[in-house]
Amino acid sequence: MDARNILTETDEQYYDRILIDAPCSGMGVIRRKPELKWNKKPDDLISLPSVQYDILTEAAKTLKIGGRIVYSTCTVRPEENEQVVKAFLESHPSFVRDDSMKRRLTQDTESGSEWTILPHDYETDGFYMAAFERKG
Repeated sequence: MDARNILTETDEQYYDRILIDAPCSGMGVIRRKPELKWNKKPDDLISLPSVQYDILTEAAKTLKIGGRIVYSTCTVRPEENEQVVKAFLESHPSFVRDDSMKRRLTQDTESGSEWTILPHDYETDGFYMAAFERKG
């Protein structure tokens, strides 16, 4: 199913929690999947943030008041991460950053509501996650 059309399968304000593992460029896992360098076209990189934003926007409609969303990608590109989150929050005033995520993390982060893991941080892949809460 195309997550940009989730309301065809469920009701508005139906879920308490949502995890979005957004389709992304995969640039955070490129050391394990070097073929990504040849499989991605420049147009893919340009169009992905729009798809991610649309998925986040559609999923947000299905979240109950007081519910939480975690948005996650396996890329470290700001265009697919911080910029998508910023655009979403600017256009959806009923959503706020969920700073309680900071208490759940093992490392101090710049923002308590988002975290970028770089491959050299833990000798793992690169990932991004952000958390939001829907206010009334």
